[in-house]
Amino acid sequence: MPSPVGAVQQLVRSLPGVRSVALAGSRRAGDPTLLSDWDFHVAVDDDELVDALTDQLEGFPTLAVFWDPLSTRATLIVLLEGPIKIDLIVSGTANPHPVPRWDVHPGSLARIDVHFWDWILWLGSKQLRADHDLVRQELDKMWHALLQPIGVARPVTSLAGTVEAYVAARDRQEHRFGVNLDHRLERQVRAALTRNRVITTTDAHNDGPDDEERRVDLSTSLELLDDLVAHFIVNTDNNLYQERLIHMGFRRVDASSFSRDLSATPDIKRIHERFSRHLEEVVLQSARLRPVPWDEALREFLRRVEGSGLDWFLSGSGALAVRGLHVSPGDLDFWVEDAQAIGRLLDDLLVEPVSERSGWIAKWFGRAFHGALIEWLADVDPAVDKKPNEQGPAAASRLETVDWEGHRIWVTPIDIQLEVSELRGLDSRTAQIRSWLQTPSH
Repeated sequence: MPSPVGAVQQLVRSLPGVRSVALAGSRRAGDPTLLSDWDFHVAVDDDELVDALTDQLEGFPTLAVFWDPLSTRATLIVLLEGPIKIDLIVSGTANPHPVPRWDVHPGSLARIDVHFWDWILWLGSKQLRADHDLVRQELDKMWHALLQPIGVARPVTSLAGTVEAYVAARDRQEHRFGVNLDHRLERQVRAALTRNRVITTTDAHNDGPDDEERRVDLSTSLELLDDLVAHFIVNTDNNLYQERLIHMGFRRVDASSFSRDLSATPDIKRIHERFSRHLEEVVLQSARLRPVPWDEALREFLRRVEGSGLDWFLSGSGALAVRGLHVSPGDLDFWVEDAQAIGRLLDDLLVEPVSERSGWIAKWFGRAFHGALIEWLADVDPAVDKKPNEQGPAAASRLETVDWEGHRIWVTPIDIQLEVSELRGLDSRTAQIRSWLQTPSH
């Protein structure tokens, strides 16, 4: 724990009437992103102590201290140099100062500015976690509560575009009211988002980092150990790229190198060349810095498997998307009967050879790329069904069908997808599935 965070924890704990200040959230769980905040649950003897928390932090070096305007719970947000974001959540206490929608005037502009930069920093951590449904939901919420009142004409769908639209509207209000805001928090949040490739310094409308910068930042090589094992090596110092590589199943070799063990098939060099060519796009799509044309990839998959007689079904967000739910798949996930046969059908699209996996949920796995990633697995371990699983034998035994663009698509049962979403804590997706199930036509 950084020493300033520990100092805030001790300072709050020393306030008479505070029983405990306990670490919570992703920091406690041990799986934070590089932008994750520090959540603490604060237990107090009396709700009247709530406002005393801000007094307790008076004199402590901060960038901002404020009550979260939109939270239903009493949540005191502390922003430190770095920037470091701390949320002090007072257990069982309602928000003492709720502001459901900002009223813009000279006296509120500074508070709106702090709220925006805190919110966008938090959303940056969610983008690094690839929680894209939540990011989309929060951007819509931000537009209604903050962006529209300050003068942003229409909703924005990317974090980079949101920053640009907000700053332009904020600057107009700053000039209009003759207010001079403190921009230290803005500079630090921008720097943190840029370091982690959530936004770029070039043009907020661009989907990703500058081409020259990316070429220097990402390189690949192929290492053949023997006739059986091939290592796809990726070198990058970029924090966001590193996190996405780990998400894709690469293991860290050292501070800037990552490796993935694959089968050394006869055409491995050709596959690696295709992997190298598409890796940048794959990583940027995974980080949602580029749009993901999943529908184009699905059309191509369907075209190739048509008439093959192979058994397969679609799972994950792709299965929800073809049902018509408002999700944005980052890739397409398939269960297949014969992984090698699918690999032959997608031979010219492979970015990884069909490989045998050990100690994983399935024996076989393959990856192809046609505008978006297409992934498939086969021979799933029955033990995965100890918990709800979208690709386990339980799902495969009672598939459902969807008509999509004239195609009949086999998909994971919707009730299993609901259970998996609940298990993973995907609140937005869970709510969408429940709403979909309650529609009479379904």
